[in-house]
Amino acid sequence: MLISVDVEKRCHNAMGRVAAMTEVLDVELDAWPCPQLAPHPPARTGGRVTCLDWAAESPARARVVDYTCSCRVIVYELLASGGTYVIRRTHQTVPPRVAYAGPWLRRPADRMWMLILTGEAR
Repeated sequence: MLISVDVEKRCHNAMGRVAAMTEVLDVELDAWPCPQLAPHPPARTGGRVTCLDWAAESPARARVVDYTCSCRVIVYELLASGGTYVIRRTHQTVPPRVAYAGPWLRRPADRMWMLILTGEAR
């Protein structure tokens, strides 16, 4: 009996949280401020820019290691897959356009990632 009361309380609390989340989603998304939790790569630097080779094929399974803020139109993610690293570029359009650069080992991937974060690679 005590267990069923506890489960019922948890379900009731979870349903309340879900209802609150759906109410929040009704608010216009453009009105939300950027949380400033992830880096924002600059649009372009004045100097030389390294152009990465972007392809449509993706790694079979990958883990996100780092990412840029999703408040921008283009979002970059550093992905790890079986000891190699790739960078995923997503244009947040409808439908989203996704491209991948790499693969690299860790050090070259970190270098490319830093070039993206500083606006020196695209």
